Amino acid sequence: MKRDSSASDLVKLSYFADMAKRITSAYTVSETIKALQHHIGTIFSPRNWSILLTEPESGKLRFQEVTGEGADKLRGQEIPRGSGIAGWIARNALPLIVEDVSKDPRFDPSMDELIGFTTKSIIGVPLINRGRVFGVIELVNKLDGTSFSPLELKTLVTIAEFGAIAIEKAYYTAALKRIAMTDPLTGALNRRGMEKSLERELSRCKRKSAPVTILMFDVDHFKEINDTYGHIKGDEVLKELADVLKKNVRKADIICRYGGDEFAVIMPEAGPEKAEFVKSRIQAHLAIENDRREFPFGVSIGIHSGEPDTLADIFDSADKALYFEKTRKIEMDIDNLSTNLPEFL
Repeated sequence: MKRDSSASDLVKLSYFADMAKRITSAYTVSETIKALQHHIGTIFSPRNWSILLTEPESGKLRFQEVTGEGADKLRGQEIPRGSGIAGWIARNALPLIVEDVSKDPRFDPSMDELIGFTTKSIIGVPLINRGRVFGVIELVNKLDGTSFSPLELKTLVTIAEFGAIAIEKAYYTAALKRIAMTDPLTGALNRRGMEKSLERELSRCKRKSAPVTILMFDVDHFKEINDTYGHIKGDEVLKELADVLKKNVRKADIICRYGGDEFAVIMPEAGPEKAEFVKSRIQAHLAIENDRREFPFGVSIGIHSGEPDTLADIFDSADKALYFEKTRKIEMDIDNLSTNLPEFL
């Protein structure tokens, strides 16, 4: 009997070791969630289960991933801070088993009412990183109709610990990638991030036979601004321009600092008409802001729209458009030697 028991324990240990390896070897948060889905489905057979993540500012819990009945309706829904079973788990950072929710005053039926579901039994555990709860795993109703057991709760706690480690790893990996591709001064993508984003969007738009448009910007007389007001003020100009771009482009557009005082906006699935509209919005916004600025500034904007085969073609065309726009501005004001001379130095 002892040998049988030992063999059974070894099988369990082997299974948990394999599970830990699968979950913690996930490279992204999405892969981690898929691994959790697999193991939760295999071990518990719940009718419904969810991963809820905490909103940092409000403390609300958002249904990030849902499996089971009414999943599409639940996904993206939010639970007020501390509300319901999941809210209690997040607030107290403790696992919980509720065999009969009808007898537990903490249960909130609002999500059941939303999807036309009847919750009977729940087990839930917190996802914890460095002592702080960032989410909850919640399982609802077993397929065989029985209640969840304390052993199952203990098992779910173990899975949640693996999941929290994997999610933390994936998060920091993604954060480091973002830092490596972000300009620290303006928050826009840097040159490396821009090239990777452009490669991705160009490939996607080619599959859809859609155009890609690039807007290229540089600050007029930027050298003069630096020489007159100092580099700190010059940095402020770059940050203000980045803010103006963020407020006036589409959500799908990608803002990049190309280098120095040059910026680019990648506009997937946009032709020249949309680009001209965005250009006009940016120019109008700058004109309004310039009335309030200590040192007003303008920008030259070049537009290239098409379906070129290489990155080099795109940047070459956009640069030419930008050069044409800068030349046109200088020609319009050629008599103002003191202003235009730095452009030729």
